[in-house]
Amino acid sequence: MTYLQVFSYSPRRGTPAAERPDQVDPQVKKERSKRLRSLGEAKRRAFMADQIGRTVPVLVETTRDRGSGLLKGWSDTYVKVHLDGPDAWMGRVVPVEVAAHADGHLEGAGVGQGA
Repeated sequence: MTYLQVFSYSPRRGTPAAERPDQVDPQVKKERSKRLRSLGEAKRRAFMADQIGRTVPVLVETTRDRGSGLLKGWSDTYVKVHLDGPDAWMGRVVPVEVAAHADGHLEGAGVGQGA
């Protein structure tokens, strides 16, 4: 999974780095962070699109998605997945065939497992 966790450097008083004279301008740091977050989001969307048609293991959570009523869980690449299935799958790892991606998560259907 492609995911960038971006933080700007903040000087800590009393550290050698905080005393350096060549500090990066805060506006430059802000712009760099914005660009990195944008790149990370583009890579995340591309990764999720690449998962369509694949079967991925999903650890199904013990509650359903409030909005859709679908089961929800996490793939082995730490991507949120929504799928239709029985409550019996909760707390289990279920193979899921990915059919689509939307709103930051994958959507699919369980394969085998009595699906």
